[in-house]
Amino acid sequence: QRTIGVGLPSDLTARIIGVILIAILYPILYPISRRFIFTLLDHILDWIVKDDLELYERKVAKRLSLFLSVCVLYATLPFILNGFNTATQITKDITLIALTVIGILVVNSLLDMFLKVYSFSDSSDDIPLTGTVQVAKILIYFVSTVFIISIILNKTPLYLLSGLGALGAVLLLVFKDAILGFVAGIQLIA
Repeated sequence: QRTIGVGLPSDLTARIIGVILIAILYPILYPISRRFIFTLLDHILDWIVKDDLELYERKVAKRLSLFLSVCVLYATLPFILNGFNTATQITKDITLIALTVIGILVVNSLLDMFLKVYSFSDSSDDIPLTGTVQVAKILIYFVSTVFIISIILNKTPLYLLSGLGALGAVLLLVFKDAILGFVAGIQLIA
């Protein structure tokens, strides 16, 4: 095995240097990307809407820069942990779960900002999109929860979705009368 001047194996030295670089660059990357994303969003939203949306811009910039930082971490960890298969798999799973959660937060804040920008348009009084955005958020939460569970169980999400589809069909058959009564009650009220 090759060694360098201090008597450490070269692959261990490369890993130590990689960890030190991540420890140094990660706190630098986050504020720089946050500032860049904030100014980019500020210019785009000033062009679209003339009102101040700084609170929404800051939330999106913070979450998006965190997402990019975790992406960089996800891309670099397997190189540093090369040869440690269990540690590599565990860190990849943890960072994938973190990416999913942060991705949910990014999409959530983007949808909130979209609703705020849409509220300034003339058609927002005629066509409210709040309910549609809330349904989209629920679908995003559901799909991401299935994705997180599939990461934890180390199975593809298709197995979980097919199982949930079969469970939904059985529940519809069992509670058919109760569901029909509920829908009929809503129709009578409306």
